[in-house]
Amino acid sequence: MASTVSERVEALREAIALGAQRVTYDGKTVEYRSLKEMRDVLADLEAQAAGRPRRRRRYAVYSSGT
Repeated sequence: MASTVSERVEALREAIALGAQRVTYDGKTVEYRSLKEMRDVLADLEAQAAGRPRRRRRYAVYSSGT
């Protein structure tokens, strides 16, 4: 049985609150690289649960090479 978005949101919130970087739901385990990545995924899931797309902003970064 596939997990619902709300189950995934709850599992991710709990992991963030505990300071864990590994989340297990519906027999699957996901390991995140950082708290920022977890928060970004949580925001995406919450937007999906609310039925609205999340806006993403992209910024170009340039370096002078020195």
